[in-house]
Amino acid sequence: MPRLDHVNIHTRDAPAMLGFLKTMLGAEEGFRPPFDVPGHWLYLDGHPAIHLNIVEREKTFRPACSTTSPSPFMTGPRYWKR
Repeated sequence: MPRLDHVNIHTRDAPAMLGFLKTMLGAEEGFRPPFDVPGHWLYLDGHPAIHLNIVEREKTFRPACSTTSPSPFMTGPRYWKR
């Protein structure tokens, strides 16, 4: 059965995002190594599947995929136009 595996989500509102993912997916918060940035790891069926990275930004996020990317899979800051 397919499952979510290592999804990274940047959020400014960790409590709201945690509540949403716990309610909608039945995710459970679990062990997270002591990284330099704040965040949470959520587990599905005992596996660390969703990684929340807490970020601070004044503006909203840019879309992960855009028509300016050569591929919809080439996403993230490295591919964003500045």
